[in-house]
Amino acid sequence: MAHLAVHLKLCIGFIHPAPQISNKLLGAGAVDTRTFFPDTPPILVLLERSSSQQEGTSLSDPSISSKEISELDRLINGWSQITQGKALDTSNLRKLLTPEDIIAILAIVPLSVESVHTAFKGQITPESYVLCSVVAMTCSAAHTKMYLDTPRDWRCPRLGELRTVYQYSPLFSIPFAWMLVRITSVFPPPLEVLDYPMAMATTGVTLYGLIGGYIGKRALDKQGTDTDTANGGYLLPSDAETRNGAQLYLTGNIVLNVLVALFIPFVWVLAFKGTEWWHHVEENHVNEAAFFGVSILVALLGNASGNLLARFQQLGIVKNPEVLVVSGILSNLVLLIMPEVFFNVIYHSGTTEIGLYWEN
Repeated sequence: MAHLAVHLKLCIGFIHPAPQISNKLLGAGAVDTRTFFPDTPPILVLLERSSSQQEGTSLSDPSISSKEISELDRLINGWSQITQGKALDTSNLRKLLTPEDIIAILAIVPLSVESVHTAFKGQITPESYVLCSVVAMTCSAAHTKMYLDTPRDWRCPRLGELRTVYQYSPLFSIPFAWMLVRITSVFPPPLEVLDYPMAMATTGVTLYGLIGGYIGKRALDKQGTDTDTANGGYLLPSDAETRNGAQLYLTGNIVLNVLVALFIPFVWVLAFKGTEWWHHVEENHVNEAAFFGVSILVALLGNASGNLLARFQQLGIVKNPEVLVVSGILSNLVLLIMPEVFFNVIYHSGTTEIGLYWEN
C-alpha cells in the first residue's frame, strides 16, 4: 500500500546518506566526497553480531582499504559507536544556527505531530494539513538555500552528490504539498484546474529520480579513476571508493522512486474523477482516506528528514556514514514501520486502494 511504501522510502532515504562535503576543502573550492555507502543487512543480523568486535577501530580511517572491510562490519562499528556515545561530534552543533538549518529542523515537528494525530484519530484535520503544506514548502525553500551554497561535485552524477540531492527537495515537495491541501475540505474549487499539471509534476519528479538514477549509474560504469584519464564524458575522474558509493546512492534513489510511483495512480485518478470521487471516498471510507493523508505527510517528512541527516553529515555532526545508516534503520523500525502495521490492522476495513480507484 502507498502509505507503507512511503515509510520504506523514508527508510531508504536514511540508509543511503548523501556524499560528504569537506568544510575544510570548501573554502578552497574543492569537494571531497569520499565516504562509505553500505548496503543495509537485516536488522536482526546486525544486532546478533557483537559490537565489541569493532571497539576502538574507526572504519572511516582512510588508511583502511574499503575492500578489506565488509559492509556488515561497518554497520557493527556504527552500532558500537552509538552504544559507546561516540556517534556525534557535538562541537559542530553550532554550525546549525543558520536560518535555513533552523527552518529545516523545526519543519519536522509539525509534520511528525500531524502524522501521529491523523493515525490515532483516523480523520483528516483540514486546517492542520494546510499548515503542514506551508511548512513543507518553507522547508524546501531552506533546502534550496543549501543547494545554492553547496558546490557541485563533478565526480558524481546528478542525485549522486549533495548539491543535486538538495535540489531534488523542492521538486518533490511542490506536488506533495499541493496534494496535502487537495484532499482537505477547505481546498478552493477554482484550483481544481491544477489537478492535471500536478499529476504531471508528480509523474515527472518520479521519472526524474528513476531515469536520472539509471543514466547516472551508466555514467559511473564508464568513469575512469584518478590514474586513468578516460572517463564517462561529463564526469571527472574519481577513485573507486567515491564511485562505488555514488553507485549505491543512485540505487537507493531508484528504489525509493519506484515506491513513490505508487502515488501516481492516485493523482491521476483524482485528476480524471475530480472532487466528487474524493468526497465519495471520504464519506464511505473515512479511515482509508485518512491513511492517504498519513502517506502524504510521511512522504514530506521523509523528504525533510533525509535532507536533514545529509546536512548533519555535511557539517560533521555525524562522525561517519555507518552511524547514520544504523540510526536510520533503528529509527524507521521503531517510529515508522511498527506503528504503520499497528494502525493498519486497526483501521483497515477490507477495501484496497486499488478498489477505491474504481469506485465512483
